[in-house]
Amino acid sequence: MRNYIATFILTFTAISLSAATINPIENTTLISNAAVEVTIDDALSDLFNVAEYNTVQNCLEFSVDTNISFIQIFNADGLLEFQLPVLSNKVKISKNIFPSSGDYKLGFMIDGEKDVKFSKVTIK
Repeated sequence: MRNYIATFILTFTAISLSAATINPIENTTLISNAAVEVTIDDALSDLFNVAEYNTVQNCLEFSVDTNISFIQIFNADGLLEFQLPVLSNKVKISKNIFPSSGDYKLGFMIDGEKDVKFSKVTIK
């Protein structure tokens, strides 16, 4: 009986491991310059119509098809720093809102979507 159970467990484990996906999540770089770098998962790369860094105003500019309800800014530890209401399909985020250089996450809450769309921002 022990042999049957061991055989079943080994077979089940082999089938489970062979069915698992091994494709890592790829990232797309939206903005990369001397001041900032913004990346997003490939699955969300079509979210933005415009994603750029305005060097004159030192701000990130984003544009989407539907309204952005809120933007959440998380620090490197995953703690919420700011939640800003937007209520528009365009938003500008000043570089000065980030307390220091380092890694941050931007969470975009889009009207009609229940999941928050995240991007990674590195302030240089």
